[in-house]
Amino acid sequence: MLQRKIAYLNGIPIGHAATWTEVHELLKERHVHILGKPGVAEGPAGFYVQAPFGGQRDQQIRATTNCKAG
Repeated sequence: MLQRKIAYLNGIPIGHAATWTEVHELLKERHVHILGKPGVAEGPAGFYVQAPFGGQRDQQIRATTNCKAG
């Protein structure tokens, strides 16, 4: 069984995922569109995406401080 980790977009938690496919689904659910080529990394505690982004909910994501289960 894969370990679920927190997924971060520019340091902001966006949910939990066990795979990069699930991270992509979290971004899609939140209508986030990555602009350009993102920097990505996976660590023991999380998936990390660093990139400029846009979309309907970009202000909401930037304002989010609590991680929602994904």
